[in-house]
Amino acid sequence: MTIVHKGMGKIVEGILKYQKTIQGEILPIFREILDKPAPKMAIVTGIDSRIVVSRLLQAQPGTFFFIRSPGGFIPKFESSETSVASGTPAALELACVNNNANTIVVLGHSDSRPINMLYDMKDNLDSQASNNPSALKKWLILNGRDSVTKFKEFESSGFNKCLTFSEGHPNQFQAYIDPENQFSIRDKFSMINTLKQLKNVNNYNFLKDKIAKNLLRGYALWTDIRTNDIYMFSYKEKRFIKIDESTYNDLYKECDTIQ
Repeated sequence: MTIVHKGMGKIVEGILKYQKTIQGEILPIFREILDKPAPKMAIVTGIDSRIVVSRLLQAQPGTFFFIRSPGGFIPKFESSETSVASGTPAALELACVNNNANTIVVLGHSDSRPINMLYDMKDNLDSQASNNPSALKKWLILNGRDSVTKFKEFESSGFNKCLTFSEGHPNQFQAYIDPENQFSIRDKFSMINTLKQLKNVNNYNFLKDKIAKNLLRGYALWTDIRTNDIYMFSYKEKRFIKIDESTYNDLYKECDTIQ
């Protein structure tokens, strides 16, 4: 009896469909960037199969570096220095130092399975860390502990406090988390985690000089997968704002003008 590996079959089927439909359309773009790709943005997000980043952002080949890991974490700089197995710091160095990308975007989303798992462990992280053989849970605890601490600060305020990120850093920023109370507690947790990763961008030694000279800036996006609405964190308004025709102009003006 022949065993059909449907997953790989789906890939082969997709390649054939690509060849018949859009390969001819985008081949000139590939030829144009073949010897001189110059992506100016690095997108950091999770590995959720429901988040098709290139489609959400309408990205052409050669536009972005994509960096993905469970939970979309950007490990703290001191964690990366202790040989934590993560390609994210190396990918950021490749994108922003070796290739001069000037924008880092952290993309979080609702119903993230790893972030929900971290939320479920939030009240017993230490026992989970010492007694759990799961590589995934160890990864979440190591990189998500600060997000849990920040969430508990928010929780203890009755979910009303304006939170401060990158305390004491020149790029310190503040955030109101879902002030209209539209989203679930887990979604609020996800938003806080997204901003925590944005904060970690400021701590990498190989990025600090570029950030200080305004040659590099970090941003945060968050998408509700139930509606596919995308929210941008506004440093000016101190909260996530839905991107639509009514907010586009103000949000666009807030974006950097680095060329």
